[in-house]
Amino acid sequence: MKTQKFQARFIRMSPTKVRRVVRLLDGMSYEKASQVVRFLPYRASKCIEKLLKSANAEAKQQVHLVVDQAPTLKRMRPRAQSRAYPIRKRCCHITLQLS
Repeated sequence: MKTQKFQARFIRMSPTKVRRVVRLLDGMSYEKASQVVRFLPYRASKCIEKLLKSANAEAKQQVHLVVDQAPTLKRMRPRAQSRAYPIRKRCCHITLQLS
């Protein structure tokens, strides 16, 4: 059986926060995953719900989600005595595989 792959890339959320939602949905059927993600109180669930809707054509299959780290945006925060602390704005890639 052929697997299909859908991706949401460069999502401006920390991969650890997205994985919190992905762990709940991994291995569920499409219908069950789309019902569960709709009522989760996390910000990441909106991005995952959008990704599930784009994969709607193959709705009967099992969902496998993977979250990888994307390049980090680096910013500097001014501090006292001419110092600067780095701020890392993390991004992630979400991959949805239907098998």
